[in-house]
Amino acid sequence: MLEPIAAATHSVELGPVGYAALRTEAFKAYKHLYDDREALAHAEPALLALAETGAPAAVVYAALLLRRAGRDIAPLVARYAEDRREVSIAEGGCSLPPPYWLCEALRWVHGERWQHPEHSSTPSR
Repeated sequence: MLEPIAAATHSVELGPVGYAALRTEAFKAYKHLYDDREALAHAEPALLALAETGAPAAVVYAALLLRRAGRDIAPLVARYAEDRREVSIAEGGCSLPPPYWLCEALRWVHGERWQHPEHSSTPSR
């Protein structure tokens, strides 16, 4: 079930996207784990490993799911405090999401609205 999440590189889909309401494999895997607490508990060790070694989108998916599982993701946010790899987060719908840097996306997952001072070419979220 984690393979589609682990394969995600720069795009996180949290709902159906686009005019056709596309449901990506990563979204389906994320939604399954988000809704199934038992499966999520079983996947926690793999999610912790993915959070440390994954591509930006995989790290965001892992952070969201670890937070859902009740884990404190503050250490994860701190680890990537200056990571400027791009990732987009589509919460569902037809519009294209703005690009985040991984450091910003993880703060968003943590509940903060923050923009890196050097990422000023994009309006604040």
